[in-house]
Amino acid sequence: MKIKLILLMILCCFWICLSQAQLLFGVKPGLVGNSGQFGLKIGGLMAFGGIEFIRTAITTEETGTRLVYHYMNTPPYNSYYQLESYSDKRESTTNIYAPFVGAKILLGGRETGKTGAYITAIIGKPLISGKDVSNGVESESTKKFYENLSAWMFMAGFGGEYFLSEDFSIGGEFGIRAFLFGYNEEENEVVPVYDYQAGTTRNYNTTRKYNFDLGLGITYSTLVLNYYL
Repeated sequence: MKIKLILLMILCCFWICLSQAQLLFGVKPGLVGNSGQFGLKIGGLMAFGGIEFIRTAITTEETGTRLVYHYMNTPPYNSYYQLESYSDKRESTTNIYAPFVGAKILLGGRETGKTGAYITAIIGKPLISGKDVSNGVESESTKKFYENLSAWMFMAGFGGEYFLSEDFSIGGEFGIRAFLFGYNEEENEVVPVYDYQAGTTRNYNTTRKYNFDLGLGITYSTLVLNYYL
């Protein structure tokens, strides 16, 4: 009974906050590209989220003729060179889905014809996938690389906006973006070794762990357009 009452109180508080909230739509360069942000504004606090998408695709194809050496391993053991046609095609793709959430705090009012300052922060989790196909055969090493790759992204900045009306503003923002990439790989391999003294083969289990971490931080400055519904 107490749990139901607590849940009911939480739902009531959420409904009250939602009824007093205002929808927010903003356009600005995102963490990995241009993005739109959707969220709620409650007082001077704005909570928003969104998703960004990047895709790269590279296709290379080479055709022609090449000289191939042939040798017959049966009598009369002839050998000769012959021109043969060939075709090599390689396709590489990378997909990045980057969902993110963030918050923005207004440091002032929202009056028409006046400016206001704010601070903002964003955290996101890119989901990276890709493949490398050569002549119809997918590379297992590339597939394994993307499976072991992880990334995080962060952004923090401050800015100011001029309110053309209570529902629309234009401003500028400056801050820093940070990208954290991690790669973890672990392999177990059985190595057979022949023991000449015992006359038997003994198997050894070997392990290999590889960790790679990369951090990248860059500053940014951009224009921001906000619309409060």
